[in-house]
Amino acid sequence: MSKLSFDENNILSIEIPISYGKEYSFSLMWMKIVSQDKGLLVYNKRKWRIIHLKELSEWMQACYIQKNRILWYQFDKKQVRNTLSYFDWFNEETWEKTHFIPYFSWNNLKLQDELKENFSFDWEIIKDKQWTFVRGIEGSFLAPESIEEILSFLFVLCLIYWKIDEKWWEVSSIRAHIPCFWKYHIHELLEQYFQKLLKEIWCFVVGNLVNNWNRSVFQFSITDADLLELFVKWYNECFKVDYSLTIFQKKQEEIKQQLEEYLKWEEFSGIEWVEDVLSQFSHRLKFIKYN
Repeated sequence: MSKLSFDENNILSIEIPISYGKEYSFSLMWMKIVSQDKGLLVYNKRKWRIIHLKELSEWMQACYIQKNRILWYQFDKKQVRNTLSYFDWFNEETWEKTHFIPYFSWNNLKLQDELKENFSFDWEIIKDKQWTFVRGIEGSFLAPESIEEILSFLFVLCLIYWKIDEKWWEVSSIRAHIPCFWKYHIHELLEQYFQKLLKEIWCFVVGNLVNNWNRSVFQFSITDADLLELFVKWYNECFKVDYSLTIFQKKQEEIKQQLEEYLKWEEFSGIEWVEDVLSQFSHRLKFIKYN
């Protein structure tokens, strides 16, 4: 008899009695998974259905259970200076170290004023032709180590390079496009951090490196409920605004209710452990896209 459960990767799946031992590999954000053939419950085209691993295609959504909630981290304001010190180069003519923000296309004075008002930022952000320089920063970049430092580092990158997807102050996702400049392999650093966030606090971020002519950009997006809640909270506190996740949270709850109703259908009457799975729905459920 088939058994429904959250598997070793916390993904809702159905054990198949006869799978012939065939293995498949796939990815869930940064989680690389190799598994024997089984049934997966996926959300696709606004409805839930059961498929075999071999039928899995890109952007179908899995149901991932998170039994432990993340801590409510505080924003580490030191990461403002630290993040802005990441890109630097040494001027051999003046013997000075210069910090810069590569391919910064926004208003530099607006950014400077916002950072000064909200983070006691004392440095100058100056545009000179196509370059944006940060004057007055001392010291070198220190790679964040703790989860709080990593999250704060990502948040500052988002402040500089982000696009917040919102309508009428309702946030649906956060995206950032980070230039990969010269000797700086920031995409490799970010990939390590995304894997650490997944491993240690069960949070998903999706990112990919895009090469466009002679310029490389690392794009990442955040739709993970925990991270969205945390980053929106920080943004509201720092900039005295009132962004909301009400619609996003409502949609997540609707998907969850659809799944609960689907599991109560008659076709699941012969599958073991359905009630056990339903009893775990009090935990955070995340609906994560395969890729």
